[in-house]
Amino acid sequence: DTITPPGEGDDDLWSQVWAPICRTEELPVGTVHGAEWLGGRVVAWRGADGVARVHSAYCAHLGADLAVGHVVGNELRCAFHHWDY
Repeated sequence: DTITPPGEGDDDLWSQVWAPICRTEELPVGTVHGAEWLGGRVVAWRGADGVARVHSAYCAHLGADLAVGHVVGNELRCAFHHWDY
C-alpha cells in the first residue's frame, strides 16, 4: 500500500506558511514560547546558534505541552521524558 502524506493544512498540519508566533525580543537564546495558532498550539524556541524554530507544541510521545520543556543546545527537550526536537 502507498501512504500519501497529508496535504498542506490537512488535519491542521502546516509546514509551508509564515505567521507571527511571537516578537523576536520575546525569544532570547535558550527560551521557549508557547502560543495558540490556527486552532492548535505551537512552540517557538531559540537555540544556542541564535536560530528561532517553531514546532507543534505537543510531544509525539504522550502529547505533553512542549512549552514547559527547555532548550538544550539547539533542540527543545520535553520536560517529561526528555524527547528532543
